[in-house]
Amino acid sequence: MKDHLKRTTAIYYNKDLFDKYQIPYPNDGMTWEEVIQLAKRFPTDNGVSGLYIQDFNTFVNEIALSENLKPVNEKEKKLALNTESYRKIFEMIMDAYESKAVVMPFLDPFNVYDPFIIGESAMTVDYYYYMNNKINWAKEEKGNHLNWELATAPVDESNREVSSFFVASGFLSINAESENKQAAWEFVKFINSKEYAKAKSRTNGFSPLARTGYIYNPEGKRMEAFFTLKPDLDRSFVNFDLFPDGFFGSLQDIINSEGKAAMVGAKTLDEAISSMQQRGEQQLERNEPK
Repeated sequence: MKDHLKRTTAIYYNKDLFDKYQIPYPNDGMTWEEVIQLAKRFPTDNGVSGLYIQDFNTFVNEIALSENLKPVNEKEKKLALNTESYRKIFEMIMDAYESKAVVMPFLDPFNVYDPFIIGESAMTVDYYYYMNNKINWAKEEKGNHLNWELATAPVDESNREVSSFFVASGFLSINAESENKQAAWEFVKFINSKEYAKAKSRTNGFSPLARTGYIYNPEGKRMEAFFTLKPDLDRSFVNFDLFPDGFFGSLQDIINSEGKAAMVGAKTLDEAISSMQQRGEQQLERNEPK
């Protein structure tokens, strides 16, 4: 049993920018390709972009996650970046960047005032906590009033009713050998009760409540965008225990640096992908797996 949903993601969009340029709002169940095509409809000559994503690696991971792809081959303990599936992702991102539909400023994740927050990007894709950590923070600190709304996170075209971003975790359990089973059950019942949900509903949090009717929502936003899609029960997660400590952090830096090189024209996309694969495999070889 649990009281919160974890890793729920949605499209955040600026209604005023969509209205200004007479572009239709995002719909639930859009693919990444459709989101990018929507972003391309915004004019690029006045400092407005259709989509903001934190950095190149984040964009890669978000698209890969929606398609249930992993950057590694766990069986062979090798990288899977120089593959047809990932190449399509890299090409999609570069096309979006070169058309100026997306901006990836490589911001510090703790920087509140990103292009979406300051009204320069019409959309972004982020987790539930973006509301509290960015939107509400900016509103309280500088009186920043965004006219924003939500649509479901991008999906895989093969199944638009399922989201790989909808993940439940943090389940509560009771040790079978516990001497205080009844007390433990009472605690679990309380954490999952309407009373607890009602108390938690007075403030925003890191993740939405499992009792969705009690989610903090004073402005009446479409909070159902976070949970209306079904979780992907076939999704498999990377087994991090098979790889060296710190490897995936290093891989993130490699993907970002090579992606940036392709973005500024220092390397062709083919060269950048090849270098990602090579540098990542070298990083694996430097350390023995756990």
